[in-house]
Amino acid sequence: MKTFRRLTCAFILLTSALLIFAGCGSYKRLSEEKIYQEKVNAFFSALEHEDPTALKSLFSQTVIDRDADLDQQIEKLLSIYPNAKTDIRFDGLLGGDYENQDGKFKSIAYTTFPVVCEDKYYWVYFELIYEDDFSEENVGLNRVFFYTADEYCAFWHDDSAKYPDDIGLLVFSDLKLGKKVRPIERWPYEFTSMDRTISVSDVEEFLEKNKSVAEFSETFGMPNAKGDLWTYYYEITDADGTIQYLEIGAPDGDEITYANIVGEFEYIRCIFEKIEP
Repeated sequence: MKTFRRLTCAFILLTSALLIFAGCGSYKRLSEEKIYQEKVNAFFSALEHEDPTALKSLFSQTVIDRDADLDQQIEKLLSIYPNAKTDIRFDGLLGGDYENQDGKFKSIAYTTFPVVCEDKYYWVYFELIYEDDFSEENVGLNRVFFYTADEYCAFWHDDSAKYPDDIGLLVFSDLKLGKKVRPIERWPYEFTSMDRTISVSDVEEFLEKNKSVAEFSETFGMPNAKGDLWTYYYEITDADGTIQYLEIGAPDGDEITYANIVGEFEYIRCIFEKIEP
């Protein structure tokens, strides 16, 4: 009997916690990441199988009815995308918009993530309405903006750029930049290749004695890529041959205040950070 009571109490507490977390009753929000991931997987499965009907079916009925250019954009996407397996780099982090009213719920999840296919990089803004008790026709993909690396690099580094207000699918693939584009810690940068080898141990030894940006450049050369707010990136090679990057931060433009090792899609470790007094 005591065991039954304990189990009953545990169930009540768990149910109460789930209700609070779900936003006063929307159980689907508890599975938001899973629902989103499944839709992403379905989208790229249809893309890999070059199936325009399957791609279109993933969008909401509202989008299908109102996006007059949907079929053409699907054909454009199929024409530019390689016929190969996709490496999806969705990290599980989502933004969201939520509405609760009179026991009805509307939930929207969205993020931008990179994908890799045949050594080509793309970035995708993916917005999913996964529940709408006010209008079921809205449930499904609401907005998908698909960018080639060149297109998203230009977009990402333009402070005035913002995503379109259009619903449906838009494919951005026409812009060609003059330089190679690489992802560094998930985001695109124009990249200049250089014939050199930089040792992390040499960088650590330098930073023990000197924090000057100018003298760092004299010692190791110009960076392969430059970010915003005085951030510089140098290509390095790990012992197993994996490409990594040294991220140098100098917010005031003169003094290095931090140095990190990062990968194409992830932060790896810090090798130096200025300690404020």
